[in-house]
Amino acid sequence: MKEVYSRQPPAKKRYKKTRAAGSGACMFVVGDDRRAETVGKRRPAADRAVDALARACWLPVGSTVRCFVDLRAGRVVQVPGMRSFLAGGLALGLCALAAMPAAAFSIETDSRVVPEMGGPSGTTLNRLRLTGPFEKGDADKLRAVLEPLRARGGRGPDGSLAVVELSSGGGDILEGMKVGYLFREFDIVTVVRRGDRCLSACAVAFLGGTARHSALEAIPGRRIEIGGQVGFHNVFLNYQGLKNAEGTSPEAAARQGFDLALSAASTLVRYATDMGVAPGFVARLLGSPTEHFDYIDSIDAFAALGVCPTEAFMPMISRERQAANLCNNALGWGKADPTRVAPLTLREARLALLGQVQATIASFGVSDRLAAQLDAALESKDDGLLTQIYDSLRRAGVRLPELYGGMSEVSGYNAGPYKVACEVSLSMSEPDRYDLVIVGPLGISPAPRRAPRDCRWLFRFGPHDVINPPP
Repeated sequence: MKEVYSRQPPAKKRYKKTRAAGSGACMFVVGDDRRAETVGKRRPAADRAVDALARACWLPVGSTVRCFVDLRAGRVVQVPGMRSFLAGGLALGLCALAAMPAAAFSIETDSRVVPEMGGPSGTTLNRLRLTGPFEKGDADKLRAVLEPLRARGGRGPDGSLAVVELSSGGGDILEGMKVGYLFREFDIVTVVRRGDRCLSACAVAFLGGTARHSALEAIPGRRIEIGGQVGFHNVFLNYQGLKNAEGTSPEAAARQGFDLALSAASTLVRYATDMGVAPGFVARLLGSPTEHFDYIDSIDAFAALGVCPTEAFMPMISRERQAANLCNNALGWGKADPTRVAPLTLREARLALLGQVQATIASFGVSDRLAAQLDAALESKDDGLLTQIYDSLRRAGVRLPELYGGMSEVSGYNAGPYKVACEVSLSMSEPDRYDLVIVGPLGISPAPRRAPRDCRWLFRFGPHDVINPPP
């Protein structure tokens, strides 16, 4: 079953040429290489200006855009349907937060039943595809599509109602947040496919991807197929537009601009917090120039936003390098290298970790049957008894790592005046199978950072490794 919901763009208006000296009307088509091809009379200055605009704003390929160009300065001064640009020059990239011209917002749905999944009746898999600019009212249109899907019942293997593919250059950022909240409410997993771009307001909506949620927690469902691009940038405030508003003094415009900027930043921070995004990412975004795009390209970016690639793959590096990467990522502030990695046998690992448990118990003055058994096992150094005690403590909730055929101790970390070590066990054949703990002055503790639950293998790479190169 396949349906298409589309909002048609408003009827095109006729735009007269500007009367200002040295200005002229222009129209261009965005080509496959994102370079603008002007239509009609050739003007080199106009060509350069609209070409920069097309590339900076990621206008849809094939779209036709009307504009006005300052031929003397060689810059676009107005694009109907977009916010005005700052006086004094073209602020590249700012238009991504503004309503983009031409293409219509479109919602395509596709539902199918997979007989071999979910018992005798099978499982209904719902797929949506959202394309075009985000504009006011699009969240309501999306809700009208999602409510019937939820009423029909049927969930995917991960508990989600549907998977939505996103491909948009941006639009109204507040509408993007509304769409993101809808993804959370209806348990919609977001995906950006190879070759697609999801920028600005679309990227904000992407963060709402959710596999399932309850009153206590939400399980993120955000995925990127390697080759798909998700890009964020800072909020754009058109100060010049405020300044030129009729009856507005420069001082009043500045106050109004400050209030608007503060409100926009506050709204973005609250949204990111609701979506479980690391605060550092939002702080970095708000501190970046508005023309700078921050793409989900590195391991740090994927982990900070809880995003998973659609397919798992292992880094082609040594066990020692992977062990160091796992600990560096898990701590968040480490820079250990393979020279800091010492291999341990399973017996050595159990003795070392049980010794830490013994020291912790002794520090609290605890004396009971379990403590006595632990003391006896460590004294005898019997492998069978050590294994039995180790497994019993893990089942009882003691934070001991699961062992996958070997252990590595990664040293070289400091927490203030104290030395800290990372004990990690990893499988070299199954990407998600590893476990680690931090050993410090207070004994054994879990790592402060965790990889996204559906792609734990990300931490096998270095924090700054780029696995999805930006454009």
